Amino acid sequence: TELADVEALSNIPVLIKQQKSSQSNKESINQFLTIQSQVSGKISNGGQYWIFGVQNTGDKTMVRPGVMVSLFNAQGKRVVEQGGWSYKEQLEPGEKTSVLVYLSEPPNETIEQKITALASEPGQFGAKQVQVKVSDYTVTSKSQQFEIIGDVLNNHDSRVKYVRVIAVAYNAAGEPIGIGNAYSTEKHLAPNQGSGFKISVGTFLTDEPDSWQLLALARED
Repeated sequence: TELADVEALSNIPVLIKQQKSSQSNKESINQFLTIQSQVSGKISNGGQYWIFGVQNTGDKTMVRPGVMVSLFNAQGKRVVEQGGWSYKEQLEPGEKTSVLVYLSEPPNETIEQKITALASEPGQFGAKQVQVKVSDYTVTSKSQQFEIIGDVLNNHDSRVKYVRVIAVAYNAAGEPIGIGNAYSTEKHLAPNQGSGFKISVGTFLTDEPDSWQLLALARED
């Protein structure tokens, strides 16, 4: 699989503006999820994707951070409304995350694109997400893809389940340019129990990475 071509998105308007006032109601929370960076690429089957770097610039916790991509035709009619959400479901003040938006069948012609950042207030979702330790990993380049093999460890006092490991590739400027994820081999982990994992990154990757960041998230069991 060839690496996707980079497509500059500098002409895409970002609708979310940073506000200096404190958060006071549900309507304002989206204003504090700001888009810090964005890249786009296409994959071999014709699909298009965007990778956004977003940050909680407010003073309160937000959940379900995501981005909505809207595409319009020459008549100004909305023809695509495609969203994507971070695997990290909770974002503390000042914290950053990456969001992938994938469109399997993009329209032949798009005149205008609009990008909107979205988030929710805490307390709207049930099962708690917890972060577990990525104790070790190795990145290997194979056939223009990257294979990441490593170990996770449940460093909590209680059991966890469904550990998802997210690998994000960054360029020299510290902007996310690629993303991939996979579940750990073991579905349930007791306290201090570990498991292996393997992630392949290449489909959603716009360029050669300068660095990697791995994050492991699980559910309380």
